Amino acid sequence: MLCAVNTSGYCQNKARLLKWFRRSVTLPAGQKGQQPMQDKPKLGVALSEKKGLSLLGELPLVAETPEELLDDDTTPIDHFFVRNNGLMPERPADPEAWSFVVDGEVERPLRLTLADLKSRFPHKTYRMVLECGGNGRAFFEPKAEGNPLTNGGSGCA
Repeated sequence: MLCAVNTSGYCQNKARLLKWFRRSVTLPAGQKGQQPMQDKPKLGVALSEKKGLSLLGELPLVAETPEELLDDDTTPIDHFFVRNNGLMPERPADPEAWSFVVDGEVERPLRLTLADLKSRFPHKTYRMVLECGGNGRAFFEPKAEGNPLTNGGSGCA
């Protein structure tokens, strides 16, 4: 693991992770953001599968879709924006065993795995638009801090 996260959620090896990431992601000297992503390393998600996105931030990883790639009825996964507020979790070794708990003000707490969801409930497909709440922040006056998105923080899944 490149980054050990302490109890407050901060990366203890951030300098090491940044060094590794900068070796893998090449930005022209002095340029920040708007770098097309090609042949990038896997860092929680397969960035090498993301074609043509504009890299806005390394840590946390933020990449938006140029507007000319948003013309499909359903946005292909390789064109879908990436927005993180922290470090990305590692992919689970066995995704079918990933689970979550429904508890609190319920009669009986319930734990479900991804395999349970797939086997116990009917499969439905809906076309839905997902838009980052920060979409359009690049146009704010005064300028927004962080990694402000233009119009590329949306897609139809």
